[in-house]
Amino acid sequence: MPAAALRVALPFPPSREWTAGEQRATPEGQLLEGVYRDSYCACAVGKGEDGELARLLNRTLDELEGRRDVLLDLRAQGATFAFFVTWAPKGDSGETFDADLLGQMAELGIALELNVLP
Repeated sequence: MPAAALRVALPFPPSREWTAGEQRATPEGQLLEGVYRDSYCACAVGKGEDGELARLLNRTLDELEGRRDVLLDLRAQGATFAFFVTWAPKGDSGETFDADLLGQMAELGIALELNVLP
């Protein structure tokens, strides 16, 4: 599946993308050995402070809702979608992802990946 097919499903500009079979490269464009095994498209959707992640995810899901059919079609073809979140809490921190938010993610087939930094 070409990265362009993934990009069209997303209403955000890609920050990085490649298509399976293309030569690997650094983010700066320097060529690396080998080719990409899978197609990939990453989009930055925002940044926030502690306690703002659920609101950001809700806003993002609202934007993706209009592309439900495209997302589900791509998933049926083998694509996977995820919110990859880098979380760098300052001290004791937490966030609540309510059932409505998690349910909407599940309906659209979007996983949640948390990268929690010390």
